[in-house]
Amino acid sequence: MTYNLVSVILTIVVMFIGFLALEENIKIINANTLNVPVTHTQQYTLEFQESVAGIQVVEKDNLFIERSVEGFPVLYFRKFSTGVCLENECRPLLIILYWTVTGRYLGFELPQGEFLSKTEHEPFVKKEYEELNKLLSNSYSTLANFSLEELVEPVTNEEEVDGVSGATRSGILDYCVDGAVFTTYTLWHLVYGDTRRKIIDNTKSEMTPELLELILESNNKEDRKWALSNSNKFLETSKSIQDKIFDLIDKGDELSGFIIEGISQRYLEVDSIQEKFYSEFKTGPFSVKRAIIKKLSQSGYLTPTVKRELVLSLEKESNDRLIGEILDMLFSHGITEKELLRSLTSMLEHENIMVSHKTFSYLNGLNIKDREIEKRLKIYLSDK
Repeated sequence: MTYNLVSVILTIVVMFIGFLALEENIKIINANTLNVPVTHTQQYTLEFQESVAGIQVVEKDNLFIERSVEGFPVLYFRKFSTGVCLENECRPLLIILYWTVTGRYLGFELPQGEFLSKTEHEPFVKKEYEELNKLLSNSYSTLANFSLEELVEPVTNEEEVDGVSGATRSGILDYCVDGAVFTTYTLWHLVYGDTRRKIIDNTKSEMTPELLELILESNNKEDRKWALSNSNKFLETSKSIQDKIFDLIDKGDELSGFIIEGISQRYLEVDSIQEKFYSEFKTGPFSVKRAIIKKLSQSGYLTPTVKRELVLSLEKESNDRLIGEILDMLFSHGITEKELLRSLTSMLEHENIMVSHKTFSYLNGLNIKDREIEKRLKIYLSDK
């Protein structure tokens, strides 16, 4: 019996053992964005442009959307048939990939009898499927930065990795299942390719305040960030979305700054929304206060109420750094109302030299004809 025949028989035996082990189809599904029941599935035929084995492939295929009784998209999936090459041989791979409504990777499923394999056609074990799921969950994987040819070092010996001659680059190993570099790479690019982009576009096109609220309730921080990034168009028209967003700001966690920064200038200049921001400023922690002042400095408009309340807040504020930032923001908006300028003169007596000097420079530069303001400026100069 020749060596090649022995190799073929051993390969068949290993694959047969792997097949027998698959009494049920392999399926790993992570926590979904929406915790609502699915009532029906819809199928759409779209044109996809995917990178398969380093080649751009354009094809028409089906995208499936599982929906709730209200018609909300709950999750998406697509059935792929692609080639996975091992030891210069390729066999078709059938796999179903799942995404959440935000385009986040949700999981994968292999039809009954189908399995993933490594070099020597060795089937994945449970631990390796779990590792693959973890690797595919990493949207920031370094695999995004490499082409197929760059996965391996230039050929220096006869070593082969996933059917590609050469040793795997050391920087790649931590992002791939051992012995399945090409498989991991191919699947990762399918997860984060054109299908994901079309899923995100579709969810945005179907977005309603009710669906947005459901996404904001997700336990996944990235889901909530995605929802917040797409909340602006409902901020002015939906009170429930307003309340939800300001409730999240009120928590004062790391999402607070993200929310504040993401509010568009258009909505920030709506009086009711800007005044809600000031309400959060009054009660929020230092990080929230700073984020709000930074955001207000980007606005082309301050409501009279917010302007007045901020001026009056200066005497009560104990943090010199924040006082300086409030003053910079107010001065950038051009405070000219005499009542407010008189209130600002209290900052001329502030013990922090930077605060008092900043206030003097602004007031003195206005040349306001007001006895009280002129008197306070003279006192400031006489004390120097």
